[in-house]
Amino acid sequence: MDNMTIFDFIENEHKFAPIIDRLSADISRIFSNHEYTEEYKIWEHVPNLGYRYSAFITILEREYNQIVSECEKMKSEYEKDNLEVSILQSPSVKANSLTIFISTLWKDKKRAKNG
Repeated sequence: MDNMTIFDFIENEHKFAPIIDRLSADISRIFSNHEYTEEYKIWEHVPNLGYRYSAFITILEREYNQIVSECEKMKSEYEKDNLEVSILQSPSVKANSLTIFISTLWKDKKRAKNG
């Protein structure tokens, strides 16, 4: 019981891979005041790439520089775990807003296949 984390209380069907759980927690911290959606699955249009994590977040334009700075720091932390984290932006339908899209790609093909 001493070595347990919050993730030990989550049922298996709701867990991601441990590194992805950590990434999800980091994204939750960065975007604590934002609603977002996330998923971890094999994308139908590129199944050969294996399991991929993605998150979509809408932010205000004035938040962009600070958030991208935090995301870039986070991105470099996951390189040592053989996880490539991509951060893209696009216009949002909401006024004065942008959509941030975060996705991953495992560098290890066996890991990608097994999640």
